[in-house]
Amino acid sequence: MSDNRNYTILIVDDNRNNLFTLRTLILQHLQTNILEANSGQEALSILMTECVELIILDIQMPEMDGFETASIIRSIQQTQHIPIVFLTAAYKSMEFQTKGYSIGAVDYLTKPIDTAQLVNRLHLYLRFIENEQQTHVLEQRVQERTAELAKANDYLSEAYGELEQLGHYNELILETVSDGICSFNLLAEITFINPSAAQMLGYSTKELVGQPACYLFCQHTGVNLQDAFMNAPFYQAILKGHTYESDNMLFYHKNGHTFPVDCALIPLEGSDNKAGTVLTFNDITKRKQAEHMLTEAKEKAEQANQAKSNFLANMSHELRTPLNAIIGYSEILEEDIEEIETYLEDKTVCLQDLTHIQNSAKHLLSLINDVLDVSKIESGKMDVINEQVQVSALLNTILEQSMSLAIDKSNHLNISDVDDSLYLYTDRAKLNQILLNLVSNACKFTDHGEIWMMVSTIQNAGKDWLCFAISDTGIGMSPEQQQNLFNIFTQVDTSTTRKYGGTGLGLHICKQFSEIMGGYIEVDSELNIGSTFRVYLPFMSEQTEI
Repeated sequence: MSDNRNYTILIVDDNRNNLFTLRTLILQHLQTNILEANSGQEALSILMTECVELIILDIQMPEMDGFETASIIRSIQQTQHIPIVFLTAAYKSMEFQTKGYSIGAVDYLTKPIDTAQLVNRLHLYLRFIENEQQTHVLEQRVQERTAELAKANDYLSEAYGELEQLGHYNELILETVSDGICSFNLLAEITFINPSAAQMLGYSTKELVGQPACYLFCQHTGVNLQDAFMNAPFYQAILKGHTYESDNMLFYHKNGHTFPVDCALIPLEGSDNKAGTVLTFNDITKRKQAEHMLTEAKEKAEQANQAKSNFLANMSHELRTPLNAIIGYSEILEEDIEEIETYLEDKTVCLQDLTHIQNSAKHLLSLINDVLDVSKIESGKMDVINEQVQVSALLNTILEQSMSLAIDKSNHLNISDVDDSLYLYTDRAKLNQILLNLVSNACKFTDHGEIWMMVSTIQNAGKDWLCFAISDTGIGMSPEQQQNLFNIFTQVDTSTTRKYGGTGLGLHICKQFSEIMGGYIEVDSELNIGSTFRVYLPFMSEQTEI
């Protein structure tokens, strides 16, 4: 019995002297808590509120004797486990034993009390109680642990079922996926291969498991398999458990033909180190065929485009020669008519006809020059010749060249003030052609309106730019019409082509020239309000190259 444990003993006796004697004897030899009751009813009341380890119960008590009290104690679940020791007179002990034990007593003590016997019995009772309690605690712990183990077992069973189901799902995925999947150990032996991979290679899965990789991927090369495959990067990656990717490998089919694959090797990590590799691959024969066809089509398209460019260049040169002759002879005739003495009316008619011939020939020559520019741009033969350009002088030239176009449509052509000291290092001819084209378009699509040419310097992304802006109050464009504005042979719509003419080359050439010169072009426009085209060119010194 533990010396540190204080037990509670309930003494029940209607004789206060007996209570005092028992209490004194017990406390002299044991460290316990003593509770006292003068009757069975009082004992039952105490048991309902106190925790008691042992009951010493006198049999002969008025109203409710010890047997009746013990019976009630044994009938209550809260108290039925408490050991009961009956007190009885010596002359009646044998008479009460049978009845007492049947009720549930554990022992008898006779009066008068023998001190040594009492102390020894109490030690025995309390040791027994302690053992019972420890046994009860152990049983409770065993029950708790058993419940925990049962719960853990249920969890493991559930987890095992889920794992088994997951394994089944994975197996189904591997069997149904269209990609070829196989695994190798570090000896480059196949440890797993799915049906798709085996089918692509012309084998069954049973034929391939356990085979070396070199047997599989160079079986029909006609050389020593090990030597042919040993030094290949693919084989080395398998042996070392490294990652490897390629879209230019050939695998061998069982019947001997090769097919291109897109493959990837991924190392398998084991508990201690690399355990092998997993290979995924796809037969890309159709993709390679499509790429080959695309390459051939691209080459044919480039050849056709080159032939077209050469044809346009040759035709442009061929057409320019007779056109120049027509223009030249018309100018000579104009001079001759000025010198001829004839009727004024006939002379005026002839001059008007010659003017029409010259204008038509110059327009046709301008179209031919545009076609020639496009062919040079597409063939990559358009050269950039940079020089110092005085911006104010260039704008005045554009103004002079465009003034007649503005007057024809009753437009007012304005030019912003530009400092004569402003110079731009660029290709003068191409910039002149861009601005003249934009101003001509503004005059063409504007009636009785205003046209402005403005120049400003801006900085964007740490770079200096010179911006040429051409604005008008003409017909403008919708957002949908602006989307294809700079595409070749494209105009806003067919109605503008019929009304205003044009081939759709001008703005395309402006865009290409701007980009060749290191800049770009953009437009802001609103239908029936007007348009503003802005050309941005790098504001470079003479030493800067595009």
